[in-house]
Amino acid sequence: MSTVTTNKALVLSGESKNAILTLDEQLVHCIGENAQIIHTGKNIKIYDNEGSEDDEENGTIKHGKNSLFITSGEESFVEASSQSVTFSSGQRATISHGYDSDENGTPLVKNTIAITTGDEAIIYGNAENSIGISTGDNTWVQDLTEGSIGIATGNNANVVSEGNFKAAAIFGDHSEISGMDASCSAFVGGQNCSVNIGENGLLLSEFPLNALTAGANSVIVVGWHDGERKRFSTYYQGTDFEGDVYWVTKDPETGKKTQHYRNNTYKTTELGELVLTGTQESEKDISWQKD
Repeated sequence: MSTVTTNKALVLSGESKNAILTLDEQLVHCIGENAQIIHTGKNIKIYDNEGSEDDEENGTIKHGKNSLFITSGEESFVEASSQSVTFSSGQRATISHGYDSDENGTPLVKNTIAITTGDEAIIYGNAENSIGISTGDNTWVQDLTEGSIGIATGNNANVVSEGNFKAAAIFGDHSEISGMDASCSAFVGGQNCSVNIGENGLLLSEFPLNALTAGANSVIVVGWHDGERKRFSTYYQGTDFEGDVYWVTKDPETGKKTQHYRNNTYKTTELGELVLTGTQESEKDISWQKD
């Protein structure tokens, strides 16, 4: 069955939930399981991150897991669902993955692959076991959870995680990786880049770094050139550099407990040397915590 909607979108639907839209102003809002969507045009939107929640205007929204979405156009916008494979291309393409769960607490968004290209492309992924790939200037792969992989290609790209990005790689110049939780592995293949890793983190950079911070038990491996061949220098937190440090003090008279935090920022030189460039210290009262 084919339907031309009021927003000039052509929708072809059947038992397999297929849809092909070829007009400029397009929108697919409700996608069932195993859907296959293809978009072409400038004003493109796909919405399906609501699980089985009720929508006041359009009724129950089905979750679009196991779906394949392909979009193209300068103003593409996708909110993908669990186990879906999404490709979006365009200067202002955006992909967003929700982290909803069902009544049993099972994540509705997991095992997701998202690929987007364009100068302003963004992947906003907080899906379990997802892989995000973004290419182009000013691109982002951000907010990945534990088990996720973020890959950013192109200059001025970013892989940023409020939690654990598990593994991340950037291949463009003037790019950044940031993830502060434990056991992160980061690879840098561009020049003039910055990296933040947490405890037990591993950082491998092909070139000297503009800035880096690292947590306890982390390892830094950075490349440089001696004029004849490529060399790598290795630095271990706690032995070769201090890194980020936490410690707790207790006032013997009042019993007040204070947590102290020292953040050290470094850079590496053209000779592979690790140089401290700045230190910030903060503290907070943790007397409410039990011994």
